[in-house]
Amino acid sequence: MTVHGRIAKQMSKGEASWEEIGKIVKIRDRIAPETLIIGNGDIKSYAEVLKMQKKHGVDGVMIGRGIFGNPWVFVKDLKPVEHPKKDYINLLLRHIDLFKNTWGESKNFAILKKFFKMYVKDFKGANSLRIKLMEAENFEEVRRILWSLD
Repeated sequence: MTVHGRIAKQMSKGEASWEEIGKIVKIRDRIAPETLIIGNGDIKSYAEVLKMQKKHGVDGVMIGRGIFGNPWVFVKDLKPVEHPKKDYINLLLRHIDLFKNTWGESKNFAILKKFFKMYVKDFKGANSLRIKLMEAENFEEVRRILWSLD
């Protein structure tokens, strides 16, 4: 069972209440210990995954918006690493290739655009690059734009 640490009215606003998730784990332990509990909310690093598992007893952690701040959130490295622009661009190219190889033309290319902000940020020229990428109409156009970077 996945438990999101916010009430419906909050949606994505405010902080997730991992204390409440921990209470649900305790209830589960009493009445249905075989049920797996997956906690969700505000996870931005692998270190936070381990912390929440240990502190609140969840069986796993689901990561949502946290991936947008740190595309390396699944890397089992406990200390933060600064990644250069090239790493972000290469990861975006890999994401595009995985999407195309998985879905081909059966899924609309535009679905990918929401992920561009995850990779194209926090470096000189990021805003103008993101605008160009958002105007792209297909995989090849995005690749051309990214390959033309210095």
